[in-house]
Amino acid sequence: MTERQMGKRICLSLLTGAWLSPETDRTEAGNFITPLQVNSLRKRFAPPITEPMARPSFFRTRYNSFKFAIKGMTAVFRSEPNMHLHVLAGIVVFVMAYRFEVTRLEWCMLVFCVGMVWMAEIFNTSIETLTDLVSPEQHVLAGKTKDLAAGAVLMAAITSVVIGLLIFIPYWQAYINS
Repeated sequence: MTERQMGKRICLSLLTGAWLSPETDRTEAGNFITPLQVNSLRKRFAPPITEPMARPSFFRTRYNSFKFAIKGMTAVFRSEPNMHLHVLAGIVVFVMAYRFEVTRLEWCMLVFCVGMVWMAEIFNTSIETLTDLVSPEQHVLAGKTKDLAAGAVLMAAITSVVIGLLIFIPYWQAYINS
């Protein structure tokens, strides 16, 4: 082992504390290292100490947060066919709500339901993507995880449909009877 290789391993051991035995200062090969040698090797092979990076401004970090969030939302809208259906259903719901002039409270409930379904679909996509990354081969628990996430989307959609029916049925009846 050359001196440079030895120096790199010693620097690595100083950082991790795993290569040199703390009680004997003995290397893997059995050679003793004096503290003077350790200090000289540390100076030769350790990376230079630099000033810490300046923290980005508050507004820059908020801007980056929104940029990444919008990037994630557009990725879901582009890649998930189910999300296209949810967006289409949301548009239909909002057009009907506008047409029937629903109350402000009903608007709030409809917006909440559409947002809940979209959010569930985004979580589902996130969980499925992470499961595919962690477990590329088929595994029982990976399948169960994906099924649970899809079940959450289905539950949100069913809940939203029930609330939508409770809101719109009286308006449909009034429209048909008039």
